[in-house]
Amino acid sequence: MKFSKVLNQPYPQNLNKWKLIVIISVFISLFLWVFKPFGLQSLESENKDLIIIGYGFVTFAVLLIDLILIPFIVKNIFNEDNWKLYKEVLWLIFIVLTIVVGNYLYSVKLNVITWHGLTGFVLFTFFTLAIAIIPIVVIILITWNLHLRRNIDSSEKLNSSIDSSGTTIDNTLIKLNSGKEEFAFQINEILFMESDGNYINVNYCSEGVMKRQLIRNTIKNIE
Repeated sequence: MKFSKVLNQPYPQNLNKWKLIVIISVFISLFLWVFKPFGLQSLESENKDLIIIGYGFVTFAVLLIDLILIPFIVKNIFNEDNWKLYKEVLWLIFIVLTIVVGNYLYSVKLNVITWHGLTGFVLFTFFTLAIAIIPIVVIILITWNLHLRRNIDSSEKLNSSIDSSGTTIDNTLIKLNSGKEEFAFQINEILFMESDGNYINVNYCSEGVMKRQLIRNTIKNIE
């Protein structure tokens, strides 16, 4: 499969944003407290531990804006039906950069670092991205796996009763009613189905590309 097709595959948005915000904020505080990069090792202050913990609070505030406020304001951009892997990667990079800005300004304000100006910001960004690359990959993999686990129960129900009301099987085709429309899918192309209120998301693979079709129907009607 081409790399471009991989990047254009549907990707689930994070299932628990508040949990993610807390985990990342705590992780950053612990990481900085243990390894003390960016000059924290030589920081001389009676409130050294509090200053380090402060990075976690700055991160928490930035993530509130990135993961809660922005998606709430521009809901159409973060529509999960149109969310792709490449969008997730770019969005995570944007989040990291905003965290960099917040923590850099915090560091300069408290004179934690002497890297002032553009050069200092570039250095701070470089080291932060080097640290963040592993969490970014981990978040992508964990979110994907959690998404699959969340939907496995509903998909089993749908797939086990696929020949019930509103659904017909014609040799290798599965036909699902969606109001006045009817959608047909190759049985061997369907990956899983998931319930979304009065809709069903059919996740399938066509010509090597993962796709998703939103159908107006419910599990109750199909079972």
